Amino acid sequence: MTDQSHKLPKKVLKAFDNAVAGRIAILIPQIVLWEISLAAKAGKILLTISLEEYVRKNFFAQAISILTLETEDVLRSHNLGFTNDPFDTLIVSIALRMKALLITGDSIIHKHEPCEIFWN
Repeated sequence: MTDQSHKLPKKVLKAFDNAVAGRIAILIPQIVLWEISLAAKAGKILLTISLEEYVRKNFFAQAISILTLETEDVLRSHNLGFTNDPFDTLIVSIALRMKALLITGDSIIHKHEPCEIFWN
């Protein structure tokens, strides 16, 4: 989002390239889109195009899917104590439900490892 993809580990960049090519699937929790929206409104990130255009351009590649929030995710997140960030607890809850690796550079998630992480 901030044109700093050069800071991502090579294996993460490769995973996104593979998803765009349809070789692997990347699942993105819908809550991430809301978090992007709120960050843009607060001026924490600068989108050079509309949010709608940004989402259509970046979140609908061949093998990138958006996951909806389910009641199970909310209930599980209630019991996660690694952070007070509601977005992070929901994102981790969805990763746990999907039994999926979480792509994140978040230092708190890395420190507490509440789920399996795909990063380094």
